[in-house]
Amino acid sequence: MRCEDMMIERARKARQKEWSLQKWKPSPALATKTREGTRVSKFVGQKYDSKKSKLIEDGWHHDHCLFCSQSICNCGCKNCKPEGYTDGNQWNCVSCHKKIIVEGQDPTSS
Repeated sequence: MRCEDMMIERARKARQKEWSLQKWKPSPALATKTREGTRVSKFVGQKYDSKKSKLIEDGWHHDHCLFCSQSICNCGCKNCKPEGYTDGNQWNCVSCHKKIIVEGQDPTSS
């Protein structure tokens, strides 16, 4: 599947979800030991082996917009946005949410 087609499909699925504007805050993360080191992933309720993974309460430090990859976090830096639209797991920046979800614009157009 071409990148453009994947983005269009992502937008189609996102338009079917319920989104709410929220200030971003840290969320739980899993730190899992691997041969290469430690891999940190967002904890969304998945099962894990407590011998290999550690649950870190506020270990997830940022998310990215589903469409433009804008960082969404509360770090206060000029490159991040402190709020966005979320479905409880994924995030959209305010700009992409307005253009792609609300107005229905093509996510592949600039």
